[in-house]
Amino acid sequence: MELRNIITFLQIVKYNSFTKAAENIGYAQSTVTMQIQQMEEELNVKLFDRIGKSIFLTSYGEKFLSLAREMYNLSLEMNYLNKDLKNMEGTLRIGTIESLFYSGVMHEFSEFMQEFPKVEISIRTGSSFELYNELSKNNLDIVFGISDPNNITDFEEVFSTQTDLVFMANKKYIDNIDINNLYNNLFVLTEEESYYNKKLKNLFVKNDIILNKKIHMQNIYAILDFLEYNEAITFLPKYVVRKYIEDKNFIILDTKLPKINVKLSANINKEKWKSPFLKYYINLVKQLDVKSIILCKLI
Repeated sequence: MELRNIITFLQIVKYNSFTKAAENIGYAQSTVTMQIQQMEEELNVKLFDRIGKSIFLTSYGEKFLSLAREMYNLSLEMNYLNKDLKNMEGTLRIGTIESLFYSGVMHEFSEFMQEFPKVEISIRTGSSFELYNELSKNNLDIVFGISDPNNITDFEEVFSTQTDLVFMANKKYIDNIDINNLYNNLFVLTEEESYYNKKLKNLFVKNDIILNKKIHMQNIYAILDFLEYNEAITFLPKYVVRKYIEDKNFIILDTKLPKINVKLSANINKEKWKSPFLKYYINLVKQLDVKSIILCKLI
């Protein structure tokens, strides 16, 4: 069985389309169809059911999929057998939520670059939803984000930790902020559909709190800049505001409301073959004192 046919099969499964697979590989659609027909004749089974314009893996196709992935991963591994680390080429594709990037977790690249000087590093920021979606499509190698147990089922966790979400304001405006009646204050929050904002909404609903004044911003550090010069409250992960607390400009507010925390983690795709440089980076991540960076003890 030819490796190129296996690659075509995996691309069809990935995009759930013969047409998109052909476009991605650079083949004519007729070539892709012919390759699958060759595989089906060789195996003497049908790999796909075609119903209207939709395609579905047959029961045999489902079983063959795991073997096809193994065969493809083995072929990749064989390509690296005799290669020296210093001469390896490729791209390490990292996805991270913006707050984790600025926390310091993502800044330990010097050792990696010494071992793999020819490997490029590509870093993309976005929401956890966007990044995990890209990870599932194999467009990223590793993702640092917020773990939602309902959505993260196809990934392997590299590390995880919990962090608190806190209310915070600029210390110079604290005398004008009514902690006991939160609805009287201006809140500056992340975008409406963000994970943090949803957590806050649920907390306020459970405690019969309705906000009268609020502003939404997409960028966390735009929110913090706004609080530098305005009388307002925000709701963000504790590790994000560490520097602002340490500089004694901002203060965490004790609202007497129940504590809320989120799980932060790094994940890779379970089905993905781990290149030598991805394995090396994963080990670096595991060795990092991530918890001290994220959980930061604030006085």
